[in-house]
Amino acid sequence: RGILQNGNLWLTNIANLNDPTELKYGFAHAVELMNKKTKRRRKAIRDFARRFEETLKGGRIDEIAHHFVCCFSIVADDLGQWRSYADDGRGFALGFETKLLDVAFYDARILRARIRLIS
Repeated sequence: RGILQNGNLWLTNIANLNDPTELKYGFAHAVELMNKKTKRRRKAIRDFARRFEETLKGGRIDEIAHHFVCCFSIVADDLGQWRSYADDGRGFALGFETKLLDVAFYDARILRARIRLIS
């Protein structure tokens, strides 16, 4: 209801989720993709990928970054989701047009603003 009233998606610190392996799974996938894409790249890029992987394997990712997530399900009506995340079926189901979410999350103006904030 709050999402509908405020028009904002809520994010949660990943450390508070019920499955701590989700972050490790996601980063393992990222490492796999980076290693695949950086094989023929400059040494500096390969070194970054290697150090990133070492940081993950060393279990230090939680020390250097805080991650927030907003979770979605591709399944339209999933009993497990209702039980776990919707107050045992008393919550709300929201549908999103994925192409519009992509635009919202990856809009070039938003990315430029984020880069300015970081630098």
